Amino acid sequence: MFLAKLSYGQTIPNYIIFYKPYSDSIETNLYYDTIIKFNYEIQYANLKNAKIEEDVNRAIKNNDLRIISISGNSYLFPGLEGGYKTEKNGTKVFMHLSDEYKPYLDKHGCKVISGTSDMIYSDRLPLQGIAYDYAKEYNK
Repeated sequence: MFLAKLSYGQTIPNYIIFYKPYSDSIETNLYYDTIIKFNYEIQYANLKNAKIEEDVNRAIKNNDLRIISISGNSYLFPGLEGGYKTEKNGTKVFMHLSDEYKPYLDKHGCKVISGTSDMIYSDRLPLQGIAYDYAKEYNK
């Protein structure tokens, strides 16, 4: 297991932290019970340095077939979006998930990358973008 060393000497496992949609229940992608306090900067670094293929293989090995989502105005499923749909009144609506993936989502569910949000913080690293890229590659 990789360890990230904090500036004050404490080490923590190299986890990407997820939560279950519509809850505040935090979990990790390493499939065993652990308690880790969420840290925005460490989450960013872990996403940036993630070995996505290893994460996917670990998930499959543990029968975790959930789609990864990021939080924003609503949940977004990077790489699985449905583009825009024109409503009867002519307005265009963004499809957060393509219709072809809805049965898969219904069957397996999703997990959301913690720290993602539609809020923009000028004093924080751009977690939303790196989380989007991670989820897009993972969801392939």
